[in-house]
Amino acid sequence: NDSVVATTRLLAEEQLKHTGDFYSASEFDLSPIKALHGRKLEVGRTCVAADYRNGATIALLWSGIARYIIENRYDYLLGCGSIPLSQDPSRNQSIIQHLMSKHGLPENQQVQPLKPVPANLLTDISSDEAGQEAIPPLIKAYTRLGAHVGGAPCWDPDFDCMDFLVLLSLEALENRYAKHFLREKQSAA
Repeated sequence: NDSVVATTRLLAEEQLKHTGDFYSASEFDLSPIKALHGRKLEVGRTCVAADYRNGATIALLWSGIARYIIENRYDYLLGCGSIPLSQDPSRNQSIIQHLMSKHGLPENQQVQPLKPVPANLLTDISSDEAGQEAIPPLIKAYTRLGAHVGGAPCWDPDFDCMDFLVLLSLEALENRYAKHFLREKQSAA
């Protein structure tokens, strides 16, 4: 079957002179990320056909992304990761607290959301345990690869979600993951 079943948008830093800016810049002040030394690539708008939403398709898509990153020598991969907002403010706060405490960037590299999550959608909590349960598989996969969240999330009222900036230093990407994705790509070819 020669059908296209998955796609994603890759936007390289050097293309910004033609496009204006990263999509993430519409949600965050990216100054601390742009100041990092090295080439940056934004990934976003990933779409997978309903009948192909499985681990094999995602692995094949990511093998292509990994190959592109390695062949073109990018240093950082960035993008937005969305999490649906809950009517339970403690759940929302728990997710933020968990991601920031376990996977947050150092304070000097954190971005500021242009539209912070409203206070009425958050509440003080004493534990982040519930937050781990509510994190979507894609963001969990990024953090397993060594990605960090860039700070407090941006509020997206149109999609009723909070978006986190996700940053992966390719130096932090363990060799076994890179080799795994490249091996998947070669065996599929």
